[in-house]
Amino acid sequence: MSYVWFNILNWFFNVGVVTNQRIVDIDFSSVIYKEVTETRLDKVEDITSKSGGYFESFFDYGDVFVQTAGKEAFIEFLNVPRPSDAVRIISELIGR
Repeated sequence: MSYVWFNILNWFFNVGVVTNQRIVDIDFSSVIYKEVTETRLDKVEDITSKSGGYFESFFDYGDVFVQTAGKEAFIEFLNVPRPSDAVRIISELIGR
């Protein structure tokens, strides 16, 4: 039962937020550990969408990777529904 509970928490609390100024990725890997990564939109260098396999293509979900400038962190959103729409929205926000 605890395995199911931790997987639900892991799914529910891993959040990616895109605003008109920042991109924020919040990942909980356990109950007591979380990782928050954020970057300003002017630091975004590259946005990549990846989906492969039968189920990802059929259900239209995949991963979105945001590469930032310099030594800053690499932001990843995993198992995103309609990843091409997410890439399009971020591209519009950064003015590409």
